[in-house]
Amino acid sequence: MLIIIGHVSYDEIVNASGEQSIIPSGAGYTGALGASMIQKDVGLVSQIGTDYDMSHLARLGIDLTGVNQRADGLTTRFYLNYRYNDPLKRDFEAQFNVGSDISPVDIPVHYVESASHVHLATMPPEQQEPFIHFFRNHSPSTNISIDTIEQFIHQNPKQVMENFIQCDTIFVDRREIAMLPPSLIQDREIILKLGGEGALYMNGAQRIQVPTRFIENITDKTSSGDILAGVFLANRAKGLDPELNLRIGCEIATKSIEAFGVDHLLKETYRPWQERV
Repeated sequence: MLIIIGHVSYDEIVNASGEQSIIPSGAGYTGALGASMIQKDVGLVSQIGTDYDMSHLARLGIDLTGVNQRADGLTTRFYLNYRYNDPLKRDFEAQFNVGSDISPVDIPVHYVESASHVHLATMPPEQQEPFIHFFRNHSPSTNISIDTIEQFIHQNPKQVMENFIQCDTIFVDRREIAMLPPSLIQDREIILKLGGEGALYMNGAQRIQVPTRFIENITDKTSSGDILAGVFLANRAKGLDPELNLRIGCEIATKSIEAFGVDHLLKETYRPWQERV
């Protein structure tokens, strides 16, 4: 079973024309959605408020036992304003609300017993650390992967590095990998996200780089890395080789940037990769 741990939230978006929309988001949700497109043996750990519409999660067809819907707080909200008419520039604000309380207490017993892989989606590093400690103590053989953002490396580099050292697989982009010591890179499985150039798989001396198709009109790149992680990990659980796995992950991640959010990926017309898996 693949376990994904992270925020389930709403994005409140204002586009360059001033139009407003609210869409499901969060690295936990996005990673789980990507994984659900490949297989359904996926569990999600998160916290949400009663203001969250559970139908967003239910349609993924995965195990939601680890999602704690609380009556005493609000769901995580991210506010994004694309007033610059540039998908790479935006104003951003986060209100984590109950998402700040996600902890190992939320993990169902059968997740621990069934987990072959645990993915820690992007969260503050001090929130990721207790999960690493929990699984290393209760399920030592479980493979653990982790993702982060450059901001967290700057804010708390010591905790980020300590987390990375305890994990087996690391998802990073160019700017993030430049901050890592060479010894850490050499000793870990690394998936390096290269944006419009695709991705690079690194494991010891092994290097596999795959391209992605060119997208002229980028709408929203926010969740592409989380989609890549979810797809890659779900396919690996099925035994897919790294090169084909990365190609499929890049294809789906690239498709995700053509619209705000990721729910458009669930449309049947966007799923030709299933024929190859």
